[in-house]
Amino acid sequence: MNPRISLSELVARLESVDHTIAYFNTPLPEPLLDGMRLLAGRRGRGSLDLVVERIDDVAYLKKLNFAGASVYNGVGLPQETLIIVDRIQGYWLATDTDAAGGALVAADNAPDLYIKLLWRRFGLAVSYEGELKEIYPDTGFFCVGLEEQRELWCRFSQPRSNGLPAAGARVRVFGWIKWNSQIMEVLELVSCNT
Repeated sequence: MNPRISLSELVARLESVDHTIAYFNTPLPEPLLDGMRLLAGRRGRGSLDLVVERIDDVAYLKKLNFAGASVYNGVGLPQETLIIVDRIQGYWLATDTDAAGGALVAADNAPDLYIKLLWRRFGLAVSYEGELKEIYPDTGFFCVGLEEQRELWCRFSQPRSNGLPAAGARVRVFGWIKWNSQIMEVLELVSCNT
């Protein structure tokens, strides 16, 4: 039988680790997320990767991204949340576990799971600000001019009823840069013009 640890014990362990990665398709318990934020906030030490699948809550995804984590779009993740610490210890958080103080079950094959799940990342969450350069309404594509003469081609991940601001407008976009495409899959576009 695999040993169990409490959520608070795992959060305490995060204070002394170098790397944590979490794979999940339901929001993380707040105490765990708070402990992970501290890890991501350390300067020069500590890194945090969060791989999410089927979470469409843009505000939550932005919260993860702006907390200092690298947020990835995952495909084919386990149903239960998996947290891997320093690439050698893993813990399963069952979907029916009490989020506030529930126990986690140690994974007996964490290094293997770490390697297998590396290939389940298919994009990175990013936020950019720039000028809307070109719009192609028939195709759904548009181009945002970024600093240093760079251009970012975009399209919305879901059809939307409202149109885009006019070319020349300053916008902020948040979404996924997928590995197999140079086109940003936009989850949110906000006009920066006042």
